[in-house]
Amino acid sequence: MQVTDSTERSRARALVVGGYLEDIEVSGSGHNARIIQATGGSGFNVANCLSLFGVDVLFLSCFGPGESSQWEFKSIPIRSECSRGKFLFRKNEVLAVEKPSIVGIEEELIGILLKEEFDLIYSTLEIGQSAAATVSAIKSRLKVLDPSPGHEYRGNGGLSLYDLILANDYMAFDKKD
Repeated sequence: MQVTDSTERSRARALVVGGYLEDIEVSGSGHNARIIQATGGSGFNVANCLSLFGVDVLFLSCFGPGESSQWEFKSIPIRSECSRGKFLFRKNEVLAVEKPSIVGIEEELIGILLKEEFDLIYSTLEIGQSAAATVSAIKSRLKVLDPSPGHEYRGNGGLSLYDLILANDYMAFDKKD
């Protein structure tokens, strides 16, 4: 009889750090306007999509107690005093953004995560470049940074441990590159 002894994980593990926002879409105007609210934020969207693909996701962001209970993935608030943002738009036009709190990650949480290993770390700058730089020290097979929103990008300082930094339309690159 053949027996297989495996200590390998059966699912890929991902750590996603980024924004958790309330997306508010306005269509029409006046009394005929429609307002649609949905959960959003780049970090949230990536965490949600990865979990739909069967990845074991841990999502770090700003949210309050109980807000994450309906999600298909695990989540931990990065600090107790942070708050999510709001994203107001009409079609492709951004009308206003109330940014999520820009905060660091609790030292105790970082201490725990430094003992873990992930297959993927995916981070945005939605809760600040400092948070993205901090999680880059956590062990992972692949580390990806989405340097958005652009106004939070402060150059590559503290981000050298990422394997891949996604290029966005606001980033200027020399044509010779």
